[in-house]
Amino acid sequence: MDTNLNNHVLDDNPGNGSTTGPTEYKYRAIVEQSSDGIVLIDHDGTVIEWNDAQERIMGIAREHALGRPIWNVIKKCAVEETCISLEQIREYVIQVLQTGESPWLNRFVEYQVQRPDGTYPTIQAIAFPVQTESGYMLGAITRDVTAVRQAENTVRRSEQKFRSLIEQSRDGICLIDEDGIMLEWNSANEQITLLKRQNVIGRVIWDVLTKLHPSNTKGSITVEHVQNAISVLLTGSPPVAQDYVMLIERSDGTRRYIETSLFPITMDGKKLMGAATRDVTAHKMAEDALKHSENTLRSVIEQTHDGVCLINMDGIIVEWNRGYEEISSLPRDQVLGRYMWDVVYGLMVSEHKTPGKREQQEHLLRRILAMPFSEWTQPVLDRLDEVEVQRPDGTRRYLHMTIFPIQTDQATLICAMSRDVTDQKQADKQQLELGLERERVALLHNIISDVSHDLMTPLSTVKTSLYMLENLHPSDAQSKHLGKINTQIKLLHKLLDDMLFMSRLDALKASDFKLRSSDANALVSQVVTEYDSAASLSGQTLTFNNEGRLPATLLDEHKMVRALSNLLNNAVEHTPPGGTITVSTGVLGDTILIDVANTGEAISEQDLPHIFDRFYRGEKHRPVDGGSGLGLSIARTIIEGHHGHIEVLNNATGGCVFRITLPIREPDTDSLCQIMEGLG
Repeated sequence: MDTNLNNHVLDDNPGNGSTTGPTEYKYRAIVEQSSDGIVLIDHDGTVIEWNDAQERIMGIAREHALGRPIWNVIKKCAVEETCISLEQIREYVIQVLQTGESPWLNRFVEYQVQRPDGTYPTIQAIAFPVQTESGYMLGAITRDVTAVRQAENTVRRSEQKFRSLIEQSRDGICLIDEDGIMLEWNSANEQITLLKRQNVIGRVIWDVLTKLHPSNTKGSITVEHVQNAISVLLTGSPPVAQDYVMLIERSDGTRRYIETSLFPITMDGKKLMGAATRDVTAHKMAEDALKHSENTLRSVIEQTHDGVCLINMDGIIVEWNRGYEEISSLPRDQVLGRYMWDVVYGLMVSEHKTPGKREQQEHLLRRILAMPFSEWTQPVLDRLDEVEVQRPDGTRRYLHMTIFPIQTDQATLICAMSRDVTDQKQADKQQLELGLERERVALLHNIISDVSHDLMTPLSTVKTSLYMLENLHPSDAQSKHLGKINTQIKLLHKLLDDMLFMSRLDALKASDFKLRSSDANALVSQVVTEYDSAASLSGQTLTFNNEGRLPATLLDEHKMVRALSNLLNNAVEHTPPGGTITVSTGVLGDTILIDVANTGEAISEQDLPHIFDRFYRGEKHRPVDGGSGLGLSIARTIIEGHHGHIEVLNNATGGCVFRITLPIREPDTDSLCQIMEGLG
C-alpha cells in the first residue's frame, strides 16, 4: 500500500475535451482490479469513487455510497462504542479539502466497523489529499486486516502459553539464531548460571560461554568452536540433537556441572538452535563417586590372579576379569553377554562333551540361580571339587572353584571364583614321584650295598684259592686259564668296589666330605705319577702341564684323587698305542681348570649325551677287558660335590678332552654347608 500520497494532482478537464479519456480508463481499470478498497471524496465531501474491493471490505454497495457525504457513509458502519461525532468527521474532511493538511494524513490507522450483515472486520486505512486545479479532494485506501490480526492474536496467545511453559520449566531454556545471538533465556537458566536475562538477550553465545568457563580454562572455547557447532547443528541433514556435559563457574565462584541438549528449530522459515540445560551437579558427583568405587573394585579384581566371574540372575556373564582370561584363554569381549552354561560347556574336556551334557549344565546352573539368597548354605559356598577344563588351544588346566551370591540394591549376582592349581598339582605329582624315586633309589642302594658287600667275601676266597693254585707250578695251558680267571676276578672286584663307592656317594652327607685347603697341582701330579707306568705299558705318552702355583682351595683330597684316577684310567683305556695323554691345569677367573686330553678316536655324537650315565659304555669304545661303567659317573658326582662342573669335548684333530672346573674357595670365606649345598 503506497504511503507517499500527499499532493496527488488530478486533472478535472482532460485536454481532448471528452469526459472520459484514455488515461482515466487506465486508472479506472487499476482501481477496479485493486484488492484494496479505494475511496475518493470531492471538494464538498461527496463520495465520487467507491470501488468493488471497498464494497467487500465495508459491506456497503457502491450505489449506496456514491453521491453521499462521506461522514454519512461512515456513520452507517461505525461501531457505536468507538463512534466519533458527525461534526468531528465533517471538520476533519473539510480541513483536508480546504488546506490539504491534517494530523491524520498519510498515517495508517486501524479501526473496527460494523457491516450490515453484523460482522465486525478490522480495517487498516490511510488517507491522503488529492490536489486538483480547483482545490483538494480526499483519497483513502483501506484493507481488511481481520485475518491478519486474528492470526497475530493466536500467535500472541500461543507465545504467551509458550512463555508461561518456558518460565515454569525447571530446565534452562534458551534460543540462539544462526548468527549465535541469544534470543531467549528463561528464569531456570538464571538460577542455574546466575546470569540475568537482560544481561544475556542480544549477546552472542560465545561471550556468554566465556563468562561461564572455569577460571583455569578461560579462553579454551573460541568463536570458531561455537560457530562450527552451530553450523553443524543447523545444516545437518537431517539435523540431530547433540548432548554435552560441561563444568561452569558462576559469578559467585561456585562450580556446577550442567547437561545441555542442543536441537534445531525452524520458526517462520528461520533456522534457530534451542538449548535445554539441566543442573546435574549432584548426579555427576554421585556418578563420579560410583565410578571411583567401581574403578577401585575393578583394579582389585584385575590385579588378582584368581579368575572372577559375575553372572546375573538370567545366567548371563556380566564380568570376566583378566585372571579368567589367562586361565581360560577366552578374551573378555568374547565372553561378556553370553550364557554361563554355554561358556562352561565350551571349556569342558572333549571326552565329557557327551550328548545332552550342555542341557544338563544349563539345568544345574539354572537351579543354582533360582535359589533364594537365604537358602545359600555353607556346603554350597565351600570350594568345589577340582575341575579340569580344556582351553581352545587344547591345553588343559585344573581349577578350584568357589561360588557365592552377591546381594546389591538392584539385584542379586552370582560370583564364581577360580584358582588355577595346575602347576601346584603338577608340583605335588612331581614331589610324589620324587619321593617314590628316592625310595626306589634308596632301596636299590641298599640292595647294591648289601649284594656288593656279600660278594666281596666269596670273591676274596676265590682270589686266595687262585693264588694257591698259581704256586703249585701249573703247566703252561693251566697258567693261561688261571691268568684269564685272575683278570676276570680283578674286573669283578673293581665293579663291586665302584658299586660300593657309588652307593656311598649317593648317601653322602655334608660331614662325609673332609674338606681342607689343598694344592690342586699336587693332587694332579700325584695321580699322573701313579698312572705313568700304566701308560708306558700301553705304549702311550703321559704328560702333565701346569701354569705354576694354583690358588689353594677347599678339597676332599681322597675323593678328588679317586675322580682324577677314574679320568686317567678312562684315558689310558681309550688311547691307542703311540697316542698321547695330556693333563693340564690353570686358572680362569675365580675357578681352577683341570683338563685330561687324549688322542685317538673322538666320542660319537650318539654317545656324548650319555657319557656320564651310570653303567653306560659306548660300544665303539668298549675295551677288550670291559669296565664297570661307573668310573665317569663317580668322577662327576665327586666334582659336583665340590660345587664344580665337568664336561667332555671332542678335539677337532681327534680324541677328546675332559674339563673340570672347580671354584676357588678359601677356608675363611666358605663354610662347609655352602660347599655341600648341591648335595643336600
